[in-house]
Parts: sequence; structure tokens; C-alpha cells
Amino acid sequence: MKLSETPKLPPSILLYGRPGTAKTALVETLGSRLELLDCDAGSETGASLRDCHYDKRREVDVQVFRDIDPSRPTAFTSVKRRVLEISNLCQQKKYPNQALCIDSLSSLSKSSLWTILANSGFSLGQNPQIQHWGLAISEIDQLMTLFRSLPIVTILIAHTQINDLIDEATGKKADFVSISVYGKNL
Repeated sequence: MKLSETPKLPPSILLYGRPGTAKTALVETLGSRLELLDCDAGSETGASLRDCHYDKRREVDVQVFRDIDPSRPTAFTSVKRRVLEISNLCQQKKYPNQALCIDSLSSLSKSSLWTILANSGFSLGQNPQIQHWGLAISEIDQLMTLFRSLPIVTILIAHTQINDLIDEATGKKADFVSISVYGKNL
């Protein structure tokens, strides 16, 4: 097969920014072409924002996946199950939407760790061990591989955080932005 003959996959988009900067509201302007897997209440902002895209945002197919009780997490497993269902529907050419968005990587990574801890018999008061972090990261990696392989536009929303960094040469403080993922400082 020649490079020119390889199938062209739709784009995978990472949209990141500080919490509350309308990332989800922007994505929701896709309207009825979008399914949104909402893990952190981002769709509530889009639903209440009254602008020229209000009607479009109301057409989005929103699926809510939130962990109400961290000792019995369900969000990560439910999102993974839904992405698998969407993959199967895409293979059968029966998936009705043109784009899928997960909101957000930050909440999903926390739910992944909570799921690993719950399945390992740990309670919330105990500190996770390195193997728990490794399993949680592996679970997220597997989900993202499946997510990005879908033959539709995939959009991942992530939160950022501002970190202080001291320049060793000058001793001056500088800010840098990083993706906010639960436990990433390990």
C-alpha cells in the first residue's frame, strides 16, 4: 500500500484550558452532530449560556457519567463501555453522530484511579501505591487508543493548571501551563 492510499482518519482534537473558559460550550456548537460524554458537569455551562449558539447546543446528545460516591466509582467503566459501543456502531455504519467528545480527561483520570483503588480493596483514606497509579494510567491509555481510532471526529477536553517554575540560571519565577491530570506529579 502506498502512503497516498492509506485511509484518512478524521481529526482527533485536544482542547485544553483553565476551568470555566467555555471549552465545552465551544464544542457543543456542533449541535446534533455531537455526542458528549460529560464527566464533570461541563455541559451545564453550555446549556445555560444564552448566545447565538444556544439552540445548537441544546441539540447535543449528552451522556452524563459522574462518580457520586468515590468509594463506588462507575464513571470510568461506563465511559469505556460507551466508547466500545460507539466503536461497534461505527464498524456497522450505524453511529448517528459525526463527532464524539469526552469532557474531561481530568475527571476521567480521577475516576480511573478511584476504580482501580475500589477494585483493589483500598478505601479513600489510604494512599495509592505506585502500582495503582500505573494501572490507572494504563486504563486511560487503552481508552484513549480506542477513542482516537474511531472513524469520526474525536475531541478530548482537558483542564490546565498554572505551575510556577524557577529558572535556575536567572532565579526568576516563570509560569508554565500543564494538563491537569490526577496524580500526574508522580
